[in-house]
Amino acid sequence: VCWAPLPSLFRMPHHAIASMISTLNSLLVSSVVHLKYTWVCLLGAVAVASVIVVFYSPKLRLPDNADFQLFASSHPFEQYESVYKDKFWFEKAQKVDTGENSNMQMPLRFVWGVVPEDNGDYMDPASRGSLRLDPRFDMAAPDSQAWLIKFCHNLKAQPFFEVTFGPLLPNCFIESFVDWMNRRCLDP
Repeated sequence: VCWAPLPSLFRMPHHAIASMISTLNSLLVSSVVHLKYTWVCLLGAVAVASVIVVFYSPKLRLPDNADFQLFASSHPFEQYESVYKDKFWFEKAQKVDTGENSNMQMPLRFVWGVVPEDNGDYMDPASRGSLRLDPRFDMAAPDSQAWLIKFCHNLKAQPFFEVTFGPLLPNCFIESFVDWMNRRCLDP
């Protein structure tokens, strides 16, 4: 195998390379320091040219209303913005600042007895998986019922708690369950 001779740069002595590096450093520093107004003008011209290329040439402009569409109308994000947004309480609460709906809050739901795991197919968004119940959860245990009653009382003592009215489930099912169990049974 015949090797080509090394380039002359690699065969230069160390002091020659060091002097080239120091010369290059001093040249760069002096060009930045002494030509600072030239750099400001040059970079300012680049900025103006960028604004012209981005906004004037392709006729782009800032949106003129709050409902700015980024995707096609059939895209789920755009469907949410145009169709479904007003069907969520937290969206309605942000739109209405005065009147009867000014204090609308999002309800909180607490669920016990379910294992928090995603056992669906990760590559298939339509695969929701299956519900797996927690075998350690025992609603019939008196300690569990006492804990749930205490949890409900502590939750109702919070400043964000509001009673819900209407055809919804009671605010705390365990209290309704205890009332139902304490009523007298009447046989006809």
